[in-house]
Amino acid sequence: MFKIIISLICSSLLFCSPPSIVDRSVSFTRNSAPNIPYASGLILEDGTILTAFHAVIGNEKEIRIRTEDKKLEEVEILYMEFLLDLALLKPKNIKLSSPPFSSKAREDLHPGEEIYIFGSPYGLDHSYQTGYISHTNRLGVDPTYPQIPFIQTFGLSDPGTSGSGVFTKNGEFIGIQRSHLGYQTGGNSGLVIPSGFINVFLKKAREKVFP
Repeated sequence: MFKIIISLICSSLLFCSPPSIVDRSVSFTRNSAPNIPYASGLILEDGTILTAFHAVIGNEKEIRIRTEDKKLEEVEILYMEFLLDLALLKPKNIKLSSPPFSSKAREDLHPGEEIYIFGSPYGLDHSYQTGYISHTNRLGVDPTYPQIPFIQTFGLSDPGTSGSGVFTKNGEFIGIQRSHLGYQTGGNSGLVIPSGFINVFLKKAREKVFP
């Protein structure tokens, strides 16, 4: 009966967002340019923020997160790993929260599978974007990270989306957005760091930060 009611409600609307689509994103900005988000991050269940290493390095003193009410908040860098292009941060003065989510391994993905992110394409924070998986094992395509078998995606790779969490349409976490492919900024093909590598990174980070 409950499903029938939900179906009737959704059919009367132009769009009905499934419960698996959740905005867990945060935008990163610089103190010297507070109105221009340049990267994104994923809020984890414990309130820490997972993002790309390259979004943090070089901006350590200036990096801020911008809340939905446009306030800037300082962050503490907990742990970074160049070899995986990952970083873990924590807000200094506020607490963040996020509903828990499950992960889906790279080996269980397939080309054509629908995916989505919330990120900051071209500085437009908390933007919902959809795409699909093009390939599940792009090893050696990024000369900086030849050891990572990236997930190749289509439709998600705009400037400002680096560090975004990537999810299946069922809400399963598959990885962190790294970069676009090719020589044109904002190309449709991109690379995602697989969830298996992220699980290893988080285990190592928490052992060092919270022994």
